[in-house]
Amino acid sequence: GGTLIVEIISRFYNQIVNAGGEIIQTEGDSITFFFDTSDEKNNLNKIISLIQKLNLALEEQHKLNAQKFGTDYPSGIYMRVAVEKGSIKPIWQNFEGRDVAGWLQGSNSSVFVDVARLLEAESKLGNKSESTIVLSNEKNQLDGLANQFINLKTHKDEVVIKHGRKINVTVLSLNCNMNHGRN
Repeated sequence: GGTLIVEIISRFYNQIVNAGGEIIQTEGDSITFFFDTSDEKNNLNKIISLIQKLNLALEEQHKLNAQKFGTDYPSGIYMRVAVEKGSIKPIWQNFEGRDVAGWLQGSNSSVFVDVARLLEAESKLGNKSESTIVLSNEKNQLDGLANQFINLKTHKDEVVIKHGRKINVTVLSLNCNMNHGRN
């Protein structure tokens, strides 16, 4: 299973970079990346389109491995994605002889902390047998999405996360879209 994760993460990494994304961190089976733009509407559409392509790559990898290794090879791996928009302000720090980006927090949060909170909410709401994206309702991210994404199966809810904090989220199912043959 570890080899499968490496193959999938490598495919994702290449697709993200080729789409103009900046990889911030890879850790285990996780990738954190961002797109730097001031065009919020088109940027959100671009990110959701990329995530749909990543989900297709994941499905293709499952099919390849089933053909190569048989149906007992690990499958049923799904993406959990949190998408947030906001300003990021890197602070360059010298760490063991190289510059490493750190990130300023605005008030009590940063866009990366907000993404972590959204993933926590998704883990309480998302369907574990499908790939999902979670968005914050507070920032009206859905307003920036093209009509093609509104056709995705959605679930809105208020979720209690750490320290009793409540957040309103929308969870989009990618598999619903994929099963209908749309890209």
